[in-house]
Amino acid sequence: MTAPTLTRMPLADDARKALGRLSATIATKTAERDQRICEAYKAGASMREIARAVNMTHPGVRNILIRDGVYDASRSEPASDG
Repeated sequence: MTAPTLTRMPLADDARKALGRLSATIATKTAERDQRICEAYKAGASMREIARAVNMTHPGVRNILIRDGVYDASRSEPASDG
């Protein structure tokens, strides 16, 4: 049994433009979400509490905090600001 082959169709210009706009919006919203995650953690919210609020796993929130230098995984505590 062979897998069916699909005929590739070129992406219409209007669809390409719409996808480009959507991609830019998503990137902006993701950056805003990550900033707010860091602010919430600095204000004292737990990773699990933040994760529930943004519908993520707490390891996902932890990874954002580590990437942005807010949480030092080697010390298991918030990173110092200075």
